[in-house]
Amino acid sequence: MEKEKALYILNEKFDLLISWMNDHDDDQFEVSKREAKWTTAQHLDHLIKSTAPITKAMKLPKLVLKWKFGTCNREERTYEETYIKYYTALSQSEGVAPSPFAPRVLKNNMKTEILERLNKVRNDLNIQVSKWSEKNLSKYILPHPLLGRMTIRELVYFTAFHTEHHHKILKEFH
Repeated sequence: MEKEKALYILNEKFDLLISWMNDHDDDQFEVSKREAKWTTAQHLDHLIKSTAPITKAMKLPKLVLKWKFGTCNREERTYEETYIKYYTALSQSEGVAPSPFAPRVLKNNMKTEILERLNKVRNDLNIQVSKWSEKNLSKYILPHPLLGRMTIRELVYFTAFHTEHHHKILKEFH
């Protein structure tokens, strides 16, 4: 999938989530409707924490990325293959986010700030992906805590359906 199509899907998933959030009751932002599960705010914080490192890494010189993580030495996965790999791994995991991606406790009055941060993280990722060539999106890799090393393009795919995954949870339980 070309980067323009991947970015379209990514933005569509973020837009749907943000639209849902804008209609979500502000007084319910810090509330969890299920015992020991994340609040609406925590889902968004997790998405921010899981998306921002991709953008940060994409700003590094490519020589540093190659030295630190290597380059892709396999056939790049399609959107569908990456989707299947994620949901298979998720079903076999304990469903607990690693500590760097675990959300913090947030309050109702932080909704606007968190939504602005989520949108900024999305826009920053868009800018970085737009700057990269198709070839480099498929060449350079980064580690994912659940899925192992992934190309930048695969991480864009992941970010799209990861956002959708949390949006579905929010719609169902919040």
